[in-house]
Parts: sequence; structure tokens; C-alpha cells
Amino acid sequence: MNERFKKTISLAICSSMLLSMASCSLLSIEDKVLDLADDLAKAVVARDYNKVIKLAGKEDDDLEAAMSLSTDTSAQINDAREVIANTLTYEIDEDSYKGDSKMGSVDIVFTYVDYEKVEEEVPVFVDIDDFEEAVEDCKDTVEKTITFKFAKKNGDIVCTNIGVASDIFPYATEEFNFALGPVEYIGGFDFVGSNTGFVCNDVTSLTCELSVIGDGQYLTWEYYYTVEADGTSLYQSDTITEENPTELTATYSSDDGELLPDGEYYFGFYTVNSEFIYGAYCDVTHTEITPSPTPTPVPYSGQNVTPGAEYTYPEDGIVAVPGTDMVFDLPDGYVCLAPEDPKYQEIMDGDQWMADNAFLCADNGEGADVVVIRLTSGQGYEAQADGFSETVEALASSYTQYGMVTTINTSYYVGDRNFPAGIIIVSRGYGESDICISLCLIGDEDDAFLVTVLSDSQSDLSDIMAGLSIV
Repeated sequence: MNERFKKTISLAICSSMLLSMASCSLLSIEDKVLDLADDLAKAVVARDYNKVIKLAGKEDDDLEAAMSLSTDTSAQINDAREVIANTLTYEIDEDSYKGDSKMGSVDIVFTYVDYEKVEEEVPVFVDIDDFEEAVEDCKDTVEKTITFKFAKKNGDIVCTNIGVASDIFPYATEEFNFALGPVEYIGGFDFVGSNTGFVCNDVTSLTCELSVIGDGQYLTWEYYYTVEADGTSLYQSDTITEENPTELTATYSSDDGELLPDGEYYFGFYTVNSEFIYGAYCDVTHTEITPSPTPTPVPYSGQNVTPGAEYTYPEDGIVAVPGTDMVFDLPDGYVCLAPEDPKYQEIMDGDQWMADNAFLCADNGEGADVVVIRLTSGQGYEAQADGFSETVEALASSYTQYGMVTTINTSYYVGDRNFPAGIIIVSRGYGESDICISLCLIGDEDDAFLVTVLSDSQSDLSDIMAGLSIV
């Protein structure tokens, strides 16, 4: 083979290789895939399902449902999903492209607001405007990278895995927490100082409290209230603003500080848009005072009593409880009364049985009288302690003719012993001080004694019991 023939063959081989390489370059689909990916990303962000399936060459029911952002829920929740979707952006990562003359793939990075952070910051949204504002304020975002695959089919290039686009819409079924109607967050009402049945007696003002429950405690409430009495309008408040409240409060007072007239009072609560929130009724009454004759002190009637064998009246106010390991040390200001003292006779009120069984009688010069008597029923302390509260209730019923009666059951610890007690409060009406009959049962296995304090303060019994000790 001569040299000219060799050179001809060599040139032919080189030309063939160059043509082959040029042919491969011309057959690459990278540019088309990247253009198609951009069109696809735009359609996904715009949630243009018809264009998406045109680029994919087939339908996808799950993607269609996700892109619609609509479920059988409230319009506000569907609108909230739209707000999230409106933050969606994309960027094509061209460096991620892989492919040949027939197939190719590329990554598209989608970004949207981190709606879970929005929900953490705002537990409940007032309305869609409130939600949109919270989304705008949120600086946190979520990045989601989706690899889309493309291939030649029937001369066209189409996306072969369009279903992965559903991953961009995790919020398509999210149930955002929007506020319900205000009445849904009201747990009930109360009138300060009212008794059972919402009756207020002898009051110069009324305060109604609505309890706020659940998500209502995360809201800012703007409301006003109105007050009526027996159907007659009395008052309308200015707008009140409460942030994250546990209760909504409304107060109405008499103009002159006098008692409110009797009647049925109605408090109505409304939003600033005059949407009804809640209504509550309260009855206002007065105590009718029945004047009682002023008793004539017994010492001046000549019906004096003589003390029993256990009665003592030491000057230092330290008195042992007979037959027990207990000792009273009376508070400062209290004086043990001698039998010849007119005050002693006044307290005994001509009752010789009480005088026979009392071992202590004292007063503080400020209206508090103390008598401690031995109970001689034959029952021990434990037997009488079991039914002490019933005894107090029965005694309280005898005072109803003097005013409104309230009973408080309590107890006092002395060392490791717990003694039952009861306080009977007689409210005699506006301008009159209360009367407190305070009782406490003390004793041991064999002996029982009744501590009685007559005064105008519930705390006087506590003062006396604080001075009782076990030695």
C-alpha cells in the first residue's frame, strides 16, 4: 500500500470521527429540557393545572387536588392556603442537569413561607387579613428541591414524573386555626358577691364577669356592654380592649353611692360591631330590718347567776382547760371577768346552766365576748365532733329572724389535733354591722368543751384559738 493511499484512509477516518462528534452535539436535548423545565415551574407556581398536564402529556388526579388547595372546609382555611401558595417562588439548578439525546433531568428549587412557624407565633387567627399579615411578617422560608425527569415521546419532550410536584403543596390539606364566634369562647358568668341564684343583696354596684375559655384567651377582645333594670336602659359603656383575657368584666354603680334599687338587672356584652356576645341577669334585693327591742342587761334586773366550781378568772389570762392537757393564753386586751363584774352577768344573761358549766368568760372591751363551757351531754369529744357541722347549721337557723344568715365551716389545728369550728354570720342590712357567732369544739376522749365568741369579726375566734396550746 503506497503512502498516498494511507493518507487518504487516515483523512477519511478523521472526518468520520468529527462528523460523529458533531452529530452527538446536535442531538443533545439539554437546552430544550431547561426551557421546558422553566415553563413547567412557572405553571406549577401559578397552579395552572391545564398547562402542567399539557407539558406532562398526561393527567394526575392527586396533583390536581393538591394544586386546587380546596377541600370541604371553611372558606377562610382555603383562602389561607392561597396566601401560602402566593409566596411560592422557584429557581432552576442548571448545573444539576443530567441527560443524553433521549432523556434528561434537572432540579428545581421551590421556596415558600414556613407556615408552621406562622402557626407557632399565632395560635389562632381572627380572620384572613390577620393570617395574611402574619405571613407577611414571617421571615422564615422552606426550600424544597424537586428533580423533574423528561424524555422524548413521539417527537416531543415531556415531563415523565409530574406527580412529584405535589410535594410542593404540603399545606394543601392544612387546617389553619381561625377564631370561632365570640360566644363559643364564653364559659359562663358570675356576679361578684352574689349568692346562689345570682342574687345580690344591699349593693351599691354590680360587677358581672364572663369567663373566657379555650382559644379565646389568645385573642384581643374589643367589646362594650349595656345595663338594663327591669327592661329600662341604664347605661352603655365605651369600647373596652382586653388582650389574652381570662374574663371580660362589666361594672355598674349607682350615681350617688346609695344602694341600687331592687329589680332584675341585665348585662349585655357586644363586639365593637354590635355583634351579641353574651347576656347575664342578676336580681338585686334589700334586707328588711325588723327592729328588735333592746334587751335589758340581766345584772340590772336582779337575776344574777353564780359561777360553777371550775370557773376561774386569773389576771394574767392564762386558763387551763379542766381535766385536759390544754391551756388558753388569752390575746392582749382580753380580761377574765370576775363573777361580780356586771359584764360577766350580762354575758351569762341569767342562764344558770351556762354559769355552772363555764370555766372561762372574758371580753376585750371592744365588743368581743368569749365563753368556754363544759358540755355535759354524756357524749365524749369524738362523738360530738362527728356531727358538729350539723349542730352549727341547726343553730344558724335560729338567727334568720335577725337578717341574712351565712354559715362557714372550718377547723383549727392545735399541735397535731384538728378541732372542728363553725362561724355564723348574721348580715343585718345596709348601715348595720354584721354579727358573728363563732364556735369551736375542743376536748379529748373523755371531755368536750365549746368555745363561743360573740363579736362583729370572723377573725376573733382565730385570735382565741391561736392562744390555745397543749402542754
